Amino acid sequence: MVLAAIAIPSIVSTYAQYRLGVQATLIANEIDQLRMTAVRRNSTMALLSGPTVGSTVLCIDVNKTNACDSRDPEVVLPADMQIAPSGAPGLTSLGTNYSSAVTPPSAGIIFGANGTISGGAGPYIIVIGYSNSSKYGYRAITVTPMGQIKVWTASSGGSWSSTS
Repeated sequence: MVLAAIAIPSIVSTYAQYRLGVQATLIANEIDQLRMTAVRRNSTMALLSGPTVGSTVLCIDVNKTNACDSRDPEVVLPADMQIAPSGAPGLTSLGTNYSSAVTPPSAGIIFGANGTISGGAGPYIIVIGYSNSSKYGYRAITVTPMGQIKVWTASSGGSWSSTS
């Protein structure tokens, strides 16, 4: 029982951090897929976000309806996670290339046919974390105007460090 009392909190914490990392990787992969789809189709493509019942969905607007539908590739955040959670570290520890990063506009992240962000906007940052706790830290996904995608990790109250 003593070993269980010591091990279980550590396992729960590790699992929560793992889940957060998986979601960040899924979002980064979705953005990379968006970029490659824009290049492959020689067209502009958008990553849209919006709430669904109890969670947030990010989708590639493949058929250009300006809304997520059943044919669009998507990532759905679990109900206990959210984009832009309160308490996330500031941008200064991301370095000078990302110190002016902004959240994606309501129109979404749009890539042009050449694989860069349409209009040269950005860099963009998407921060995710648990909606009810900051003790498991945060993850961030950054996208530069040239289309470079990075995943970042920060502990609660810590600073950002690149994981990719």
